[in-house]
Amino acid sequence: MTKSKATLGVISLCFGIALLTWKLVPAFNAPVSSPSSSETTINDSLDDGTKVLLRLRQIASNIVRSEQRIGSLNADLQSAKVRVPPIKDVIEKIQRTLAEMEADLAQQVAELVSLKKRREQIFGKNAFARDLPSAATPLADPKAEEVKLTLDPTASKRIQIALRDQGSDPGDIDGMLGPQSRNAIIAWQKSRNEPPTGYLSAPQYKSLLEASQAAIAKFERNTQQ
Repeated sequence: MTKSKATLGVISLCFGIALLTWKLVPAFNAPVSSPSSSETTINDSLDDGTKVLLRLRQIASNIVRSEQRIGSLNADLQSAKVRVPPIKDVIEKIQRTLAEMEADLAQQVAELVSLKKRREQIFGKNAFARDLPSAATPLADPKAEEVKLTLDPTASKRIQIALRDQGSDPGDIDGMLGPQSRNAIIAWQKSRNEPPTGYLSAPQYKSLLEASQAAIAKFERNTQQ
């Protein structure tokens, strides 16, 4: 009787193990569920898109800084050339630096174009269109921007008067924006935390003269007397 109970117990145990194995084996062998292909594509696109947008913003910022530095170097180069005698070693050094920076700038613009195409592939042509400057738009040349102002000697005198009035010495008020006047413009720009290019943009020109209207009017009255 005891032997029969023991045998029955072993059979019951074996049956229980078999039943447990029958339930668990399919679960271990079943394939692990994975996100649908569309979900994977969306997640990958968002991740890639974030990287593209971050790099675009970085490149755009680098281009602006490079443009500002090139403008400043051009002003330094102009000052060195008009010195008597010209400072040849300084001129050569500035020219080498300019060549390097312009080559680097060209690479940055090329990368910007490539990244914008990638952005369009991910988000569509109209997405984030206003976030970044257009690579097709030529970068502003500070000297060219000032040329557009068509400054005559009278306007140049007013610039010099305003610079002196605001604490930047342009030298003689002669209506000629030479090296000393350019250095005064640079000092004025730095005082306003603006790119020290040595050339005035239209907004800067307007702001400079408006702040010194009284000084300009006084100088012109005294000159006419």
